[in-house]
Amino acid sequence: MTRQFTASEQAEWDAVIAAEVAAAPPLRPDQLTRLAALFDCEPPAGRGAR
Repeated sequence: MTRQFTASEQAEWDAVIAAEVAAAPPLRPDQLTRLAALFDCEPPAGRGAR
């Protein structure tokens, strides 16, 4: 059975994840291209080539 988070617990985790994302360096064009291929979609315009 999966445990459900309370609203305050979810907000705390959201803040932790947001801080990690904000501290991370931006993705390089080659990384964006690989992610786009992984999810079988086009990279955002101007963000790497396929």
